[in-house]
Amino acid sequence: MGPVLGPNYGCGINMSWRNSDRDVAKMAASQSAQVVLVGQTPPPYGGQAILIQAILQGLQQALSVVHVRMGFSDSMGHIARFRLRKLGHLVGVIGRTVGALRKNRHAILYYPPAGAEWMAVFRDLVILMVTRPFAHRTLLHFHTSGVAAFVAVRPWLRGLARLAYGRAHLCIIQNELSRRDAEYFDAREVTLLPCGLDVPIIRDRKGPVTPFRILYVGTHSARKGIRDLVETADHLRNLGADFMVHCVGEWYSEEDRSWCETRVRQCRLEDRVVWRGNLVGDEKWREYDEASLFFFPTAHPGETFGLVLLEAMAYGLPIVASRWPGPKDVVEHEVTGLLCPPGDTESYAAAILRLMRNAEVRQCMGSKGRDRYLAQYTFDQYMNSFTAAIKGLE
Repeated sequence: MGPVLGPNYGCGINMSWRNSDRDVAKMAASQSAQVVLVGQTPPPYGGQAILIQAILQGLQQALSVVHVRMGFSDSMGHIARFRLRKLGHLVGVIGRTVGALRKNRHAILYYPPAGAEWMAVFRDLVILMVTRPFAHRTLLHFHTSGVAAFVAVRPWLRGLARLAYGRAHLCIIQNELSRRDAEYFDAREVTLLPCGLDVPIIRDRKGPVTPFRILYVGTHSARKGIRDLVETADHLRNLGADFMVHCVGEWYSEEDRSWCETRVRQCRLEDRVVWRGNLVGDEKWREYDEASLFFFPTAHPGETFGLVLLEAMAYGLPIVASRWPGPKDVVEHEVTGLLCPPGDTESYAAAILRLMRNAEVRQCMGSKGRDRYLAQYTFDQYMNSFTAAIKGLE
């Protein structure tokens, strides 16, 4: 079975992971760790943090694991932004990781490289260069992409980057786009492992939801498509469609918030676009249960998957998304949803309108999406493969 599900966590996982720094140190001292897992867990509730928490709980059922939590940011708005306290936290993460690795010279270091952002790359370089010499094996799990391209255009950075990322014993990637990152740093082995997730199904809907409800779940940022969502809603209104858009998630920046709220007023969409904020547990799952369609217009340069797509498929929702890395790897065009050119808001609107007007096609796509989720993306399947990959490093 997958990890224990609970009502308070964004992806249905309980909150027992919240150990203090002292608790982590005690764990390292009291057990011989096979895996030292360094990674962010919620908050904030981004896809990477949610998946790492799921992996942590899954691995704990099969292996001895010490978790060194990275908590550099407590909200999406603080990610990739400098804050003085992050330097102190960086020292703490390094100290706890080295301490855990020194307790067991045969431990495997699990680390998720960040994307192409200065703050994130700097963090990776410092942590990996200091901690990797103490690890028996190193596993790099690429939840995002682009670090190779970031380093390649900065010749002065290449030597340090190769010390940090180079010659990892295993790199796990979520789609083929990340393979260039693993291969650029001469990974000894690369494993393609698409994500899997347990999705608790809540059925509270009493009947058909009217008007037609479009659901977006994710970081509210321009790169994730939140501005395209507003423009798409404007096109739908001009086409005479009767709909509501519910947006679940955190704002990435005040600039994104200001732009979207201003544009909503300009387009007279106040009664069509609802900002639901960051929802977790049952509140979040009820949004999926009451939705008619899932919309994911991402154009994020580091996109590699999109866990929210699995959540939508588990709930049997047809999907309209960008033809972009991540969505195009998960959504089967004209079978489980419709893919449109990134940033083409008129195409998004036409695709949504097509599904609004054809309940039979909508239901068929949603049903096939649910079947695809069960066949390929359950958490048990994912963790069986993940655990086998780690055991192969021992």
